[in-house]
Amino acid sequence: MRIGYTMSQKTNNELEYICQKVVYCRAENYSTESFFAFITDNLENVIYVSHLADINLQLIQLLPGLELMHSQQKFIIFLDKGTAKNFSDKAYFDFILMLAQNEQKVIVRRTIKGLEASARKGMKFGRPGLPKEKVQEIQALYYNELRTYREISEICSVSVGTVHKYVNSLELKGYPSNVGSSVEKNEFRGSNICES
Repeated sequence: MRIGYTMSQKTNNELEYICQKVVYCRAENYSTESFFAFITDNLENVIYVSHLADINLQLIQLLPGLELMHSQQKFIIFLDKGTAKNFSDKAYFDFILMLAQNEQKVIVRRTIKGLEASARKGMKFGRPGLPKEKVQEIQALYYNELRTYREISEICSVSVGTVHKYVNSLELKGYPSNVGSSVEKNEFRGSNICES
């Protein structure tokens, strides 16, 4: 089946002449996800679009849908190819796909350069760590008081994952885990391994 995709009433009429069905995308539905869903739902159909701008998304936003079509040896037929009117339908689709992939590479490259430049200026990324006193409290509760991760989590008002992270950081430095015989556990009791 020939199916059209548009956001414009004007091109909707044009596509209705060629296609058995036309999907009109409303302004509130313009998104990478909605375009990808349309492509996924219509892979078995021949998809027509009046012109690239009629999709109303940036090339990078089209990329997941274009790559899916390419992987299935499918392509979109654009009725108006602008100055590339001599391109075959497949060649024009491949050209759009290549531009979208190059745009993604440029964005990745520029993002990495920006992050590296910011790091050189001393900027830190990600969530801030816990205060030193809280880390020491977690480690002391684990090694000195032999508390479980869950108990420490409740006492310190942090997640179990956070407790694991800071206990594990000491274990990586050579401190034993809080499991094993009572002799092993008591060997470190009161050793103040968590003080600065």
